[in-house]
Amino acid sequence: VRVSLVASLGLGVAHPTLGTEGLNVALVGSGILGTMYSLPPFRLKRFPLLAAFCIVAVRGTIINAGFFAHAKAAAFGAQGTAASVMNCLLHDPRCMLSSLFFGIFGIVIALMKDVPDVAGDE
Repeated sequence: VRVSLVASLGLGVAHPTLGTEGLNVALVGSGILGTMYSLPPFRLKRFPLLAAFCIVAVRGTIINAGFFAHAKAAAFGAQGTAASVMNCLLHDPRCMLSSLFFGIFGIVIALMKDVPDVAGDE
């Protein structure tokens, strides 16, 4: 897991074409929250509310808005504030609506991940 984290962050930062701000925000944000979710000393997955927050934040906002900003920069050559994650999230209705949709999707995942399995699943 650590090797994958370091490799993805290194590739995102080192590659000038692929390493847009949006991609780097998605990599760093999901890497930080994913590490805090899983590894000691934090292990936020022990606490239902914090675990749900991590899932919704990563799936709903960080990855969605980061990839949207990355795609906008890669496809249309948007630079600077036009391709920033916050600009896409706050000023582009497509990014806002897709983040809202995947945020709701993330809430469902966060709520259903701890539902016990049916006895017949064993």
